[in-house]
Amino acid sequence: MKVLLLDNVAKVGKIGDMVDVKDGYARNYMIPMGLAAVATEGQIKFYQQKLDKARQKLEEELVELKKIADELSEVEFEIEKKATDDGKLFGSVSKNDIKKLLQEKVKKCDVESLVVKTERIEKQLGKFPFTVVLGPDLEVDLFINIKKKEK
Repeated sequence: MKVLLLDNVAKVGKIGDMVDVKDGYARNYMIPMGLAAVATEGQIKFYQQKLDKARQKLEEELVELKKIADELSEVEFEIEKKATDDGKLFGSVSKNDIKKLLQEKVKKCDVESLVVKTERIEKQLGKFPFTVVLGPDLEVDLFINIKKKEK
């Protein structure tokens, strides 16, 4: 079934794209969720103005997200945790810990909408990579330095 995307859909397409998806996926998920509309001539004309406004809004948001990405790349992230003498943590540094740190460092960033990716949950001292997904096609690779908390 040919549908017109009304929103960005992961692994399917971006807003305004006309894509061919399976009938059940379109009828049972995309159309009821407001992610797509059946691609008829009338629907294409109807949504074209809305899509132009939405694209413009997305471009403005992308510019703002790029500013946030530049700001994030300049910040050093450090966290202190209790650890043994040989460098193993009591507990771990989770994605929620990283999100809290992001909230402290970058005030104008909505942390709830961010996705933080890590290779693994860190359980030792050192410097480790993590990725922040700010939006579609915009990821920032950063590092977090885990230090021993002094008593």
